[in-house]
Amino acid sequence: MSSQSPIRVGFIGLSSTGWSATAHAPSILKTGKYQITAVSTTSSESASRSSLVQKNAQDGTVEVNAYHGDVSQIWNDSKVDLVGIAIKASGHCEALQPVLQYKKDVFVEWPVGVTLEETREMLNWAKQASVRSVVGLEGKYSPVFQKVKHLLSTNEIGRIVSTTMLHNLPLENYSRGPIVKERNERAMLLGQGSTLLDVPCGHSLSIFCDVLGYFSSLHANAAIMYPTYQLVNEDLEPVGPPKQANCYDHIAVNGTLSSGILASLVWNAGEKNVKGRKSFEWVIEGEEGSIRMESQLAAGAFISAIDPELYLNGENIDVEGTGGFVVNYQGLWNDFANRDGQYPTLEDAFKIKQILNAIETSARERREINVTEWANCLA
Repeated sequence: MSSQSPIRVGFIGLSSTGWSATAHAPSILKTGKYQITAVSTTSSESASRSSLVQKNAQDGTVEVNAYHGDVSQIWNDSKVDLVGIAIKASGHCEALQPVLQYKKDVFVEWPVGVTLEETREMLNWAKQASVRSVVGLEGKYSPVFQKVKHLLSTNEIGRIVSTTMLHNLPLENYSRGPIVKERNERAMLLGQGSTLLDVPCGHSLSIFCDVLGYFSSLHANAAIMYPTYQLVNEDLEPVGPPKQANCYDHIAVNGTLSSGILASLVWNAGEKNVKGRKSFEWVIEGEEGSIRMESQLAAGAFISAIDPELYLNGENIDVEGTGGFVVNYQGLWNDFANRDGQYPTLEDAFKIKQILNAIETSARERREINVTEWANCLA
């Protein structure tokens, strides 16, 4: 494959509908630097449907091989240069292990396995195979956060002294809190890689650290404010009796960044989306000014997918080129294709998972964690 040739991608978990079909496929094709040449799903029927959808999306000019079952089939496809893994977190390890044999570059959707140990194992496999990796932490490519980095680099607000970040995931999302739709129940179950700590916290922390840097120390508190949750169907009708909640729905983190900046981050889930309650607010305080980002949208806490409004010293800044997760993923895929960008890798995913592990440990043991020492112990 020459440097000008499109990168041929085979996606594990790319069905004709769902997140991958909505986010990954459109964004990767819009770059003009990739072709989708293979898909792998759980059944022959879904693979065939997905293959047809992706062939049509490429104007019928690219044959898209359809696989189901054993993922080694797509790894072994000679027309695949990069394997994308976009399935449930519990299947990430198994889907990536063939990299040791086939030595192809790999994309893994966040959260890159369920546990820190799984993320470490996948990172080590990629290193052993000497391949490039890219991870679905696309939020850093939001034009809003890129603009914030520019404002900070040009010293618009002077020396940064503190920052606060607030997330409210409202009841009406029906994914975390006292009322949960059946299709979202994974987000309420430990060991699935989908809890408040796993996904919303992970995505936000990756953006936070990209803009301001990593923690040197932190102390976390967390609680289950809603001890039971009621499953409902799509019409919000109850399904069965209430269930016991076993994962945090409220998380608060206070700490100090390596630069000395004081930081406070909060995630709340389950309260009603009432007028005046912001779903997201991030304030960065400098000696000579402040930057504020905020959202009133119901899904605004998912900042890797929904662009917030930006204010500099109280004045709204118009940011060009925003478009949510599709635009953000385009930035990620462009950087990976160009090879000279700062695309997120399995190494970066492991760093974020170390912070999440420190947060969970701090909340459970009610103590401060020296994140630098903690990361060294977990490496």
